[in-house]
Amino acid sequence: MDPRLRGDDIEARALAVQLFSWWGRNHLRLNCHLTEEYTNVEHHEADMNEYDLDILRLHSQGFCCAQIVLQLALEMQGVENPGLIRAMSGLCVGFSSTQGACGALTGAACLIAYHAGKGTVDEEAHDRLPLMLTELADWFEEFATGRFGGINCSSIVADGKPDASICGGLVSECYGKAMTILVESGFDPSSDVHG
Repeated sequence: MDPRLRGDDIEARALAVQLFSWWGRNHLRLNCHLTEEYTNVEHHEADMNEYDLDILRLHSQGFCCAQIVLQLALEMQGVENPGLIRAMSGLCVGFSSTQGACGALTGAACLIAYHAGKGTVDEEAHDRLPLMLTELADWFEEFATGRFGGINCSSIVADGKPDASICGGLVSECYGKAMTILVESGFDPSSDVHG
């Protein structure tokens, strides 16, 4: 059992209840038992990975799709960058336009660029940056178009309004894909050293 779900405090109970709304019935099957002593969530045939609970935690703290992708990366490195996380809010919910690209995608693109882009006068963008971004974009276009009919928020969720049962899975998929692309390209996502 995940230690974040122990205890009889309100936050742990709320987190367990939010699992249902966040992942939806089709994404994650949970057998949830709430007692006065503890909250126990047993995973049955779940597709949940090691960072899905962190995505849920950040969502429950009010962060949006694009912010969550970068916050996960910063937490992996053990650093804080509130300015970057604030800036990422500009990409949330399709740039605040239902016709804009999904914030999980744009957040994942920023995650790749965070590691491979130019950040100081003395740095150069990594040669593979354009290839990594193209790989991410091509993957997402196939992934989202096949499931939702497009890559913008209005194609993915009704009226372009965030739907936790859909968006949570997209954040997880995009974060995972960005991390895979980085590792396969020789980057160490746990390091803040420019590649």
